[in-house]
This record gives sequence, C-alpha cells and structure tokens, in this order.
Amino acid sequence: MTQPIAIFLSALLLLGACVATNTAPVDNRPFAPVGSLQEITGIYQNRGEGDERYRPLYLSALLWPGDETLHHGDIETIVVSETAAGVLEVSARTAQMTVKSGRYVEGKDFKLEDGRLLLGTQTGMAGLKAGEPLLGAYRQEIELGLDTTGQGKARQHVSAAGLAFLLIPIAADSTEEVRFLRLSAETE
Repeated sequence: MTQPIAIFLSALLLLGACVATNTAPVDNRPFAPVGSLQEITGIYQNRGEGDERYRPLYLSALLWPGDETLHHGDIETIVVSETAAGVLEVSARTAQMTVKSGRYVEGKDFKLEDGRLLLGTQTGMAGLKAGEPLLGAYRQEIELGLDTTGQGKARQHVSAAGLAFLLIPIAADSTEEVRFLRLSAETE
C-alpha cells in the first residue's frame, strides 16, 4: 500500500516545474541614467510597446494597479510633471478629459536609484481569489525611467513559487520590459 503512494509522490515531484520568461520590445534599449526627476517630465503614450505575443501593458496599470475603475485601454496619454522638488504629479488622459491624477513623493512612493524610479516591492499570496491556478507566494518589482533614446521604459519583475492546481510544485520568474513612447518633453 505504501509503495503506490511513494511512486505517486515521486512522479508528482518529477512533474514540478521551473518557468522563466523574459519579454522586451523589438530594438530594446537599456535604461539611461536619470539624474533628476525633471528629466522624465513629459507626455507619454499609455499603451506600451512590448513583446506582441503577450497582453498589452499600460503605464496607467503600473501607476495605479489597484484601481478597478480605470479602463486602461481607453487612456491615451500619461502626463508627468515635477511640481516641487521630489514631487511628481501624474495624470491619465483620454481624448476628452483627465480621468485620474496622482501625486508621487520621492522617499514615500518611489526611490530614485541608479537612474531609475523604483516603485517599491509588492509581496503577497496568490491563489486566494477564485480561478487562480497557483497557490503560493509572489514578489513583484517595478522600475520606471528612460531608455537611451529618451523614450519611457518600464521593467516589471515577478517571481512566484507554490503549487499549481494544488498538486504540482512550481517556481516562476518573469521579467518584462516595455517602452512607452515619449510624445513630448513638455507637459502642455
């Protein structure tokens, strides 16, 4: 009786998986060093240019990840302006109006490190909502800045480990880089 259980558990462990993905836009460029917040002010296209095989990524979704009322696909541009030293005012706009605004304070909402804005690290548990196939821990980091051509750039790194469908051990690591066209260095 214990032999079939041992065989089953051994087979289950063999089915465990490690998954790693890296996606980036065509002609991906590295982050450029940004010395001050004034350098990133401007108007950016909300929909990012990334690997077309995957879902679209919106700058508004990175800036306001928990806002269920935003329709990210309807937002056309993101306006970034430095209103005071260390303070960024960010607005999401459709063709007709501003639909969301937010204020980000350096040291509280982000850090400027190595020429990039680090939005902080989010950690948590996956699998607590209906339909999520993975039960386990995750960690997400988001970096924003400019690439070497002056376009907006985001890097999103997610790591997760747990049980897929409560049976298969899995570890996943994903890095996604996206370019956001800078439509203007001016905010109006």
